[in-house]
Amino acid sequence: MVVDGRFHFSKPSTTWDTQSKSIGGELFRLVNHREGANPIIRVLEDSAARGKTSSDYARTVRKDLELRGLRNITEDKRDVNGMTVYLFGGEDSSEGKLNYLVAAYADAALRVECSAGKNDFSFFHNEFMAAINSVKLVGR
Repeated sequence: MVVDGRFHFSKPSTTWDTQSKSIGGELFRLVNHREGANPIIRVLEDSAARGKTSSDYARTVRKDLELRGLRNITEDKRDVNGMTVYLFGGEDSSEGKLNYLVAAYADAALRVECSAGKNDFSFFHNEFMAAINSVKLVGR
């Protein structure tokens, strides 16, 4: 699907339902309905990305994740479809029940935030990565 005429995004599989949201820059979310904590992929417009280098943006995203209470944050810089993307991993600090994978695309002013229960996270990791790797800027 093309989002806002700016980028392409693909669902990782047919088991994910699209939900429209307008909370805090959220363009939409995908939910995989399961027993327990539903895995979620949130696609967010991120105005903090504009006008910054990708490494500056990565520092901003990391600080935001820390302020939100994520702990044990890891960081990995990658190239995805010609864009520099920073992948952050972490877990919530409140109860340690959710794990997160966050992709920050400075070129697209976009974040893809994936979360699932700690015990299910590795099961969904490949689908999260498929969604992250599907992002392409229109015209590239």
